[in-house]
Formats: sequence, structure tokens, C-alpha cells
Amino acid sequence: MEKEVKEQFDATSRYIKLQDNLFQKVAAQIGISNTALYILMFLCRSKDVCTQNDIVECWLYPKQTVSFTVNKLSDDGLVCSTVIPGTRNKKAIHLTEKGVTFCEEYIFPVIKAEDEAFLSLTNKEREMFMFLVNKHHALLKEEMNKLL
Repeated sequence: MEKEVKEQFDATSRYIKLQDNLFQKVAAQIGISNTALYILMFLCRSKDVCTQNDIVECWLYPKQTVSFTVNKLSDDGLVCSTVIPGTRNKKAIHLTEKGVTFCEEYIFPVIKAEDEAFLSLTNKEREMFMFLVNKHHALLKEEMNKLL
């Protein structure tokens, strides 16, 4: 691999790790796990009924991780689960009143910071960013499928 390409690859990998590290620091400062932060952000951004399966599909966490984290958030009084009518045991996850207050204080500022950073890019830059991320993912997936 050319030196320049290796440096670009390393810089990209480091960027991804640095971004994840930012969210880990915020979660630790708030006193929750990284997974809990992402789940609460998902619930705050969602306009629809959210289930554990929705979270699994969106964040690609194992079902056990989501279940454990939702149970912990429930034990902390931040979320509750209710069976969705017409289903056997599919449960919707909702913020409790305590959860809404918690999110207003801690989660919405994180979402706002994330939004502001993204909106600081021009529309053209956002489109280019999304195009390149999606293209890289598709190419990486293709190469990884060769290994599997």
C-alpha cells in the first residue's frame, strides 16, 4: 500500500475512533453508558413508536445489549415498555416523565451539538460526505463479503 494511501486510511480510521470517543466522554460525563446515550438519542429523535428491534436495526447492537440497556434505563426510571396492541409481546419503549426531564437536560444538548456541527457544513458538503460514506461502505461490504 502506498504511504499516502496508508496515511489517508489511518487518518480516516482515527477520525471514526475520535468521533466515537467524543460520544463516550459525553456519556461518561452524564453518567450513562455509550449504548444508553445512543438509545436515548434515538428515542428523542423518533416521532414514531420505538421498539427494541428498531434500536437493534438502527444501531446494530446485539439484541442482548439493547435489552440489558433498556432494562437498566427502565430500572433508573427513564423509560418504560408497553405491549403494542395487536401483537403478542412486541413492546414500545417510551420515555417516562423523569426520562423526558433527563433528556431535556442532557440528551437534547448532545443532539443539538451534533446537528449544529452537521449543519455547519454546506448542503453540497453534506451531500458529498453522505455520498462518500455510503460509497465507501458499499465497497467495504463488497470486499468483506469476499472474505466471508
